Parts: sequence; C-alpha cells; structure tokens
Amino acid sequence: MNKEAASDEYEKAFCRLKGIKIVYEDEHVLFMNKPAGILSQKASPLDLSLNEWMIGYLLAEKILDVKALSTFKPSICNRLDRNTMGLVIGAKTLAGSQKINHLIKSRSIKKFYRMLVKGEVRKEETLEGYYPVQVFSDKTLVEAELITGKTHQIRIHMASTGHPLLGDYKYGDRQWNDKYKRQFHVNSQLLYASRLEFPKLEGKEKAMATWSSRGLRGSTLEDLINRTNERYMENNLALIQKIPTPITPINIDKATRHITLAYFEQKSTVDYIGVVQGIPVCFDAKECAVDRFALQNIHHHQVTFMERFEGQGGVAFFLIYFSHKDEFYYLPFEMLKFFWDRAENGGRKSFLYEELNPEYVLPKKHGIFVPYLDMLSKDLDERA
Repeated sequence: MNKEAASDEYEKAFCRLKGIKIVYEDEHVLFMNKPAGILSQKASPLDLSLNEWMIGYLLAEKILDVKALSTFKPSICNRLDRNTMGLVIGAKTLAGSQKINHLIKSRSIKKFYRMLVKGEVRKEETLEGYYPVQVFSDKTLVEAELITGKTHQIRIHMASTGHPLLGDYKYGDRQWNDKYKRQFHVNSQLLYASRLEFPKLEGKEKAMATWSSRGLRGSTLEDLINRTNERYMENNLALIQKIPTPITPINIDKATRHITLAYFEQKSTVDYIGVVQGIPVCFDAKECAVDRFALQNIHHHQVTFMERFEGQGGVAFFLIYFSHKDEFYYLPFEMLKFFWDRAENGGRKSFLYEELNPEYVLPKKHGIFVPYLDMLSKDLDERA
C-alpha cells in the first residue's frame, strides 16, 4: 500500500469509527476507550480497526506525518475482542511500544474486567480473582482480573460456573440473551475492560507511573483549588462552590460506607460556580501532561453552558494544569471558544501550548495554591 492510500485509510477510519474516546495521552502512549463492534486490529485487509483510527487521529492532530510512518508505525499494545468494550493501550513512539510490550509480556500490568452475568454469584462459587460486586434481580455485576490472557478466558470460566455473560451467544444462555435483546437491545456480551494497574516505576521510567494514577493526580488538583477557594472565602475575596455531579449509588461498602459503584444521573457542566466581588463566575479544571490539549476533554454541553452563562453577564473560564511544566494556566472562555470553533469548522481538534497567551500563566504566590483571581482581574480589564 502506498503512502497516499495508507493516509486515506487512516483518515477514513478516523472519520467513520464512532464512539472511541481517549482517556489519557502523553508523549509516548495514549489510552483509548473502545466501544463494542470495533476491531482492535485488522482481521482482513479491507477492515478498519482501532489501530487505523489511532493513526488517523495522530495524523489529524499533526502529531506525526505520513513520512514518519515509514520508520515507526504507532500501534495498539493490548487487543480486545470486537464486541468487548474498554481500555486499549496505544503506543505513539518506539520507546512507548517497547516499554508497554515489556510490561505486558512480563505480566506487570494488571488487567481488570467488569461484566454482567446470569444469576446470583456468591464469592465461594468463583475462582481467585473473580469478585461479585452487586447482585440484581436475575444477574450479578462481577469484576475479574485477567490472568492468562487465553482466548475468551473470562467468558468460558463464567459459563462453566453456570453464570454466563449477558449477551454472550457463543457460551451463554440464548433464551436469557434474547429477552434482554428484545427489551434493551443487548446485542453482544456485556464485558468491559475497566481498569489497568501499572507497577511502581523508578528512575527514567517513573513518569510512566502516572498512567495508573490519573485519578489521584486529578484529586490533588481539585484539592489545591478547593484550598485556594477556602483562602479566598476567608479573606472575603470570593465565594466559590464545588458543584457535585449527581449520582445514584448502586453499591455501598457496609463497613466503610463508601460508594463502590454508581452511575451519573446527568451530565456535569462545570466544576465550580460562585461570585467574585459581585461578579458571577464559573470555571472547569483540567490537567494536561503534554504541550497539546485535546479538545475532546471538553464537552459540547459544557461549552454551551458557559456561553449561556457569559450571555447572562457572568465570566467563564478554564484552569488548565500543565503537569509536565508545573504551570497553571487561565484560559478565558473567549480563547477557548476560538479553538472550539476552529475544530468545529474542520481545523485542529486541539490547541498547542505555544498558541496560548503567556500573560495568562498563573503566578506563583506564597499561601495561594492556584491564584486564579489575578488572571480573572486581567480578563475583566481586557473585556472593559
């Protein structure tokens, strides 16, 4: 296949394959959330798979060009069945590919799956590594750690215990599956690759440890902003509230009273809302580990809400923490809207750090962790 034909194939995959989300990305890797119905890799020459989608994405974002593919072609590192959903690791560089494949080969990365299976599963019924999470009327949510990686290992094991996966027509209960297919359009096994755990890495590899601790870093950012808001409130400078996302708990640990499983009742809009010296403000906080911020980390309903908020006389903005630079950046809504409209009109689906106005980098101030009021003042001055 020549370069032009290959480029067309990647572009076609990027445009046609829907529902793929990037949940993490840095210089060497990206983690994707694959929906059911999409191949991880080609099964025949004419197929379009997640692998082609990933390369199409990298080309569209100008992270690499077609010429670079002659020396190294980015590829996914762990495959999921066509109808299995969940996390897939993609290597963007040779170094990333070598490291991830080494970790996978040595079984240093732990892979966890969640699934809905028939009947009530009791702990004593399952093998080590299989845990019932929540029992429903005629099914159980089960979590399992993939040990051997043999084809259909989890599906075969659960079927052998009398608890086949919902939607699994190969090993499961056809009559039960048909019932859910008619009522809820369940057309394939409800199996989700939900979690990847990485080992602790040292030295030059230490940066890779953040791949398995993104939630922790997010909580740290939230904590810094919350403590900043407390300081602003104590000094009567602002009153800002963290907006909780409404959830419905499904499972609660009786010992700790912690929610272990829940679903979101509605889409979240912004993280914070409040008032600064009589001025309504709202903002959202994001993290970025590279010099390119992917706009898919921001949702259409968030942009719509912020636009309407500004239409009512409020001020909306984003706080972005560029972790590799240890810098906080204040992104005015007007600037975000420019990048958003550019993407909507067929342009780059991200923006580069170098495109940002350096005057909106937050200063480092003693006693204030994220001093965004300084940049808010600058934003208001420029609006006047």
